Amino acid sequence: MLSQDTTYAAYMVFKMADYYYGLNFPAQEASVSSGATNLTREVCLQAGEADEKTHYDEGDDDESDEEEEEDVDEYYRSLTNRRIVHEENVTLPQRRADGWMELELGEFLSEGGDDGEVSISLMETKSGKWKSGLIVQGIEIRCKKSG
Repeated sequence: MLSQDTTYAAYMVFKMADYYYGLNFPAQEASVSSGATNLTREVCLQAGEADEKTHYDEGDDDESDEEEEEDVDEYYRSLTNRRIVHEENVTLPQRRADGWMELELGEFLSEGGDDGEVSISLMETKSGKWKSGLIVQGIEIRCKKSG
């Protein structure tokens, strides 16, 4: 039960798998709807600095496993130095004390004690690129701190 006349925020709690792909660009669209109100914002699952866990391997069938491993290691090192640039209006995740990341998807007002429905979504439909490696713990609904 939510308190009436209170603003709440919806947070997705997640981690990236050791191997993930396609989660940094383009920004995703988060939507939170309650009653007649629908708020949408741009979010990105990956914050500003590339994470050393980012992996991508096209491979070359003619290379030995050792040569391929050296190429992949070099690619990984280049990723850790790459800065991901986001537009100003994109909401980025924050690391929590428990090691998980949290991303505010949006907020809503719980009005008048109605038993209403809240709909929360996260989509990326612009690139058509495959995504992999997202581990979702859940969605948390918390009272929005004033101030």
